[in-house]
Amino acid sequence: CPICKTNLVEKDGNLFCDDCKKEYEVSDGIPILVDFQKIPKHLVDQIRYFEKEEVIEKDEFRLDEWQKSYVDRFCNNFSEIKGKKVLDCGTGSGYMAVELAKKGADVFACDLTLKGLKRLKKISEKEGLGIKIFCCSAEEIPMKDEFFDYFISNAVLEHLPNEEEAI
Repeated sequence: CPICKTNLVEKDGNLFCDDCKKEYEVSDGIPILVDFQKIPKHLVDQIRYFEKEEVIEKDEFRLDEWQKSYVDRFCNNFSEIKGKKVLDCGTGSGYMAVELAKKGADVFACDLTLKGLKRLKKISEKEGLGIKIFCCSAEEIPMKDEFFDYFISNAVLEHLPNEEEAI
């Protein structure tokens, strides 16, 4: 649960927190762990902006040279990623999640843009990557502290209204 960090249970196709009694919708297999009615207007505007991006409309995966350099840079600094749990927070197009999953990492990807996450899910399924995908805010990651071995958040802080909380 993003609020109390306890385990969620499936109930009638959704997820439910027994501790804080909060229910979360699941859309196309993607848990929506954020209340879109309560997020700041700034984030609503960010979601609208990024859902208009052309890359989200395409279900094929392509890695641009600048993206490849980011993946290479990560892998050069963290050479042991096979079997490691990696969170790609603010995954966007999902290029980092896809490439790290191809290299054997156990990848979790989150973002506020559900449309982009649905695209990433299709790519993950098509490629047989098993990326775990969920919709949440960077300020309320739904996992317990120290759950992940690595945390990636590339070009995200400048989009957040409360970057200190996310950090």
